[in-house]
Amino acid sequence: MRFKIVSEKVFEGRNLIAPVPVVRLVRDFAELSDHSPVRLGSEFTACLGEFLSVLEANTGRGNDRDMNSAAAFQRDESLRLGHGVVETTLALQRAAGAEVSYGAVDTEMDESPARQKLIYAHGEENSASVPAAS
Repeated sequence: MRFKIVSEKVFEGRNLIAPVPVVRLVRDFAELSDHSPVRLGSEFTACLGEFLSVLEANTGRGNDRDMNSAAAFQRDESLRLGHGVVETTLALQRAAGAEVSYGAVDTEMDESPARQKLIYAHGEENSASVPAAS
């Protein structure tokens, strides 16, 4: 089983995709494209939920959005793996100090049912407060 990035594009500033800088990826999830995190089992969803919760706790500001996302992954069968990728990417950026929240997933790709279009905000270079490595 191989997941691959079919296409990628970075949009800076306000753009036609979103009012904030975003990354757009088209990913091919192969035979797992129709799987929701729920279908992968409670152990997977619990781990994903815990991971998102720990990331958000490390930002020092707590965010109900991630807690809600974690709960949704445990019960909403309409969510797909692309949703997990987007939520995890946003949580990692917030843990690094970026102020990001925009994310979207399009699971209705005409060219292949295994493909999902993932769009998520990215912190601009000067917005993250990550210390430089020494």
